[in-house]
Amino acid sequence: MNDRMRRTGFTLVEMLVVVGLVVVLAALAIPTVRMLTADLKVREAGRDLQSFVQDAQNAARSEGEAGIWIQRDPIAPNTSLLLYRVKMPVPFSGDFDHSACRIVNEATGLFADFPLTLSGPLAKHNNPSIADVFATAGPLNVFDLRFGQKGFHFFANTVGTSYSEAGVDYWRVPLNVYATAPGYPASATLPTPLLPQGASPLTEFEVRRPPIRQNLRQLTMPNGTFIDLSLSGFSAIDFDGDNSASTVGVDALGTDLAVDAGSGDGYVLILFGSDGSIDSVRTSTGIVSFPSGQSLFLLVANDRRNDGESYDAPDGLVAANFPDYGTPGFPRTIDDRSNLWLTLGRNGRVTLSDMSDVVARTSDSVGDTLIAARSLAIDQVQVQAE
Repeated sequence: MNDRMRRTGFTLVEMLVVVGLVVVLAALAIPTVRMLTADLKVREAGRDLQSFVQDAQNAARSEGEAGIWIQRDPIAPNTSLLLYRVKMPVPFSGDFDHSACRIVNEATGLFADFPLTLSGPLAKHNNPSIADVFATAGPLNVFDLRFGQKGFHFFANTVGTSYSEAGVDYWRVPLNVYATAPGYPASATLPTPLLPQGASPLTEFEVRRPPIRQNLRQLTMPNGTFIDLSLSGFSAIDFDGDNSASTVGVDALGTDLAVDAGSGDGYVLILFGSDGSIDSVRTSTGIVSFPSGQSLFLLVANDRRNDGESYDAPDGLVAANFPDYGTPGFPRTIDDRSNLWLTLGRNGRVTLSDMSDVVARTSDSVGDTLIAARSLAIDQVQVQAE
């Protein structure tokens, strides 16, 4: 056969070499592709969450108050895959026009006294159904109370009791002071001049019932992502001036939403005021206290638990037992630079920020580690506040 008529082609050895090179290149590329895919997933999740929060804020600006319900996973309660919008019931302002109550500030506490059976010209102040309004009070049912035109803002989570004074029947409800109220002390009793000791004159009131979860208005986190609540919370702050947010019981560690891994089902409820900023934060165990005007950080994370990583904090999680960075039990999500912080700023702005490098931490404490991890988010909030 003429050599010029021979068909050219690859030998078996050449084909095997090419296939081997393709396999090696593919193996090298897979981690990069997975990383890029994970980064796209978490950014999609962050944008979805940002839009969901901003929608609730817009509702608060138009309706006076609105919020979101973050449902904890029943098996891993420091993670969340599902969020709901909440609806605020119509406020109760008494049974008649010009219904009123009095605020009593005394040594034993702070109370709202609602007249039940006034007679004569004061009969218009009666509130006979006020006991029914508070009938479902308790740790899971927190009522907001606002009085008169002075902007006094309190909450109640107990049913109350009836008593009589000077021939008048009252329904008395113990009041609690929001720690976020600007200028208000943390104690239950308000000193003068904020509120005089004794009973105030009758004043108009508004009772805001607990919000209702709207099951048809929800957000499911995109597949492969979740909200890491163990590292979510308000700003970590050095209150004792030692240049480190690490002192348990003194400094704010920034892990306000973390719970014991064995605590079971629960929720985080974030309510926005009429200006879109955070009005209050509640959990299934009560009110979350935080300094007035602080920013809230939610960690939007890639779910790598199928790779053998564990993101849930250990049992017995309280501030004193939260593990330091680098020790077993500290959530590994903080080392994933593709994770994002969704920040609800004190001015009502909602932003997405990259995870900072925790190498810049001043110590291994959770507070200092979170300050380092949130540094880009903190800078972004500060720029927006100027």
